[in-house]
Amino acid sequence: MTLTVDRYNQSGSRAQRLRRMMHAERISSSRAHLLGQQRAGDRPDEWVTLDPEEDDELDHAVYEDLERWRQEAKDLNWDSIMDKLHAYYMDLKARTKNWTDPNSYWIL
Repeated sequence: MTLTVDRYNQSGSRAQRLRRMMHAERISSSRAHLLGQQRAGDRPDEWVTLDPEEDDELDHAVYEDLERWRQEAKDLNWDSIMDKLHAYYMDLKARTKNWTDPNSYWIL
């Protein structure tokens, strides 16, 4: 029976690996020190209930600007497809003998 030990692949060049081995104890103590400081700084979650803010002039200006951009985007979209829609409209108008006539719904 053969005993094998799996070793993880170490990254870095040989010089980097040797440097890590030489300074392993110092690296480990520094890491523990930093983690200890981090844990000491951890505080339990403190939930704060915030009151809803009233909209000020800046909020209203932002909302108005956003709505203006939306409207401009709609207009641009309509402008970009209007030529194609007009062609289809004219085709249907010719095929149906002016289906937009007010009397088009009445059966004669």
